[in-house]
Amino acid sequence: MKNFFLILLLPLMTAAVEYEFLTPQLLVVRSSKILPQVKGVWKKENALARGLSGRILPRADVTVYNYIFLEKSPVPGEKVNVDGLSFQYDPGIPSGIFKLNQVGNGITQKRKYAYMGAWLGNGGPLPLKHLAGKRFELRRSADGLCVYQNTLRLRKEDPRYLGKIPFTGEEVLELDYSSFNTPGKYYFYVDSIGRSMDFVIGSEALSEAFYIHARGLYHKRCGIAKKQPFTAWESPACHRTVYAGTFPENNDHYRIGKNVEEGFVRKFKRLAVKHFDLIKRNTLPDSRRKRYTAPGGWHDAADYDRRPYHLRLVSDLATVYLM
Repeated sequence: MKNFFLILLLPLMTAAVEYEFLTPQLLVVRSSKILPQVKGVWKKENALARGLSGRILPRADVTVYNYIFLEKSPVPGEKVNVDGLSFQYDPGIPSGIFKLNQVGNGITQKRKYAYMGAWLGNGGPLPLKHLAGKRFELRRSADGLCVYQNTLRLRKEDPRYLGKIPFTGEEVLELDYSSFNTPGKYYFYVDSIGRSMDFVIGSEALSEAFYIHARGLYHKRCGIAKKQPFTAWESPACHRTVYAGTFPENNDHYRIGKNVEEGFVRKFKRLAVKHFDLIKRNTLPDSRRKRYTAPGGWHDAADYDRRPYHLRLVSDLATVYLM
């Protein structure tokens, strides 16, 4: 996760200029324009822009990522000025150059890796090959003490799609800490780069991941009321009864596909149909349709339907449990 701050531009006025130091000499600034001294630029289109009244404008809302190399590494607390903006270097803030499982790792995993790499937009990959063979440290978060060290290894060359388009756009280094299994909270540190975010080694890391998934399933459960003290998002029981429809409930069957066993056929040819059109044709009055009491199932991310493929996550978790 990147760390950002508000920078004072004028008295009584603040602008949300977000920035981070990927290394002590590489500053990344998110702005509305291209700044001077840039090594690379990436223009990210977010959505259609909106005016002050909220009206949608006929142009894109663009964030410009400016990658700026400094002439020298700042000392902790030093402020760097670029185009009238001031950025303060704090080595205690994690660098986004590190890629790791932010939830953490268990203690029984046979392989544990983290990675380093960065893409600088049209500036290409951040050069990191020269660090291969150098040392990385695993430091304890509580006191900063190095408890494990190993060698940075260069991953294979970045593959290119059709021989031209880079897959990651990065020079990737691997941090192998497979042999370290002492429970606790830690972070990685590399000289001339900085530190990573904190992460956990221990059973509680995976327990938290399971808890988050279980809570998500609880809130998407259909046919039950969600009430205090189990949730802050209360809702009544829904879909306790359903009516028999005249269309298949699985919209995988609505498309033309080689691997789909069921579907719609006309004159021995598969047809693709629109499921909302099928629903509209389900015109029998409720009094003539069979009614079932069938609570249960899971909703989709934003819909209240209960299609069979919403059970896939439940099936996956049940399979893991049985294994």
